[in-house]
Amino acid sequence: MRRFPYHLALTALALSLGVGVAQAQLYNVPVFFSPAFGTGVGVFGDFGMGLNDDAKFGADAPLAFGGHVIVGLSKFQIMGGATYVDTKTTTFDKELSFGGNIALTLFRTPASMVVVNVQAGAGYAKFGTGADEYKELNFPIGVGLALNPPLVGAIVEPWIAPRAHIFRQTLAGTSQTEVGFGVSGGVNASLLLGIGAWAAVDWLTIKPEGATESLTPFVLGAGLSWKFSVPSLGIPGGIIGG
Repeated sequence: MRRFPYHLALTALALSLGVGVAQAQLYNVPVFFSPAFGTGVGVFGDFGMGLNDDAKFGADAPLAFGGHVIVGLSKFQIMGGATYVDTKTTTFDKELSFGGNIALTLFRTPASMVVVNVQAGAGYAKFGTGADEYKELNFPIGVGLALNPPLVGAIVEPWIAPRAHIFRQTLAGTSQTEVGFGVSGGVNASLLLGIGAWAAVDWLTIKPEGATESLTPFVLGAGLSWKFSVPSLGIPGGIIGG
């Protein structure tokens, strides 16, 4: 990872410890959108990794494994998830990160060919203990645009989502908060039985205080999914896009 002449000793120390700054909502996993999800409950397996220097610790890319759950109602969705992060360093042990969001449908064409939503979320990650304890909070706020073309036997949902991104890091009791811009995009797909898969990328640019250059982590994510109904809770069924 590149070193910058930061004004705050916090960021310089974080970099020297190998901490990857300015990550996604769930650590090293793209900020996930599914504007055309529709109603039902979706369970998603998640895998994520960094692709460029700003998303790596030295020469190694942290690996994230986990999952998230989406509950889709008529007008909004609720998501929660967690990832297990292997930092690939000796400085920090393997840790968990947590995140969640809520999304509101703003626009849907009668045939659901085009769907637009707005989404706000929060993510938390902590690494290390004592003097080396590092924590970060991420607050992505964005708008998602998805296409939901009619296909026989399957649903394919390509989507893109620009966002504002608030990033707060804390090391040894000292904190710094910055605001950046990010965009994620990908494809969610499902068969008629609700079994599917997803893939996405995420790019973020954020400039820590006193830095001469911005950090621009680029992250890849993918996983499997399963969508179903929960009649006892009044949540109707349907496949992605239903």
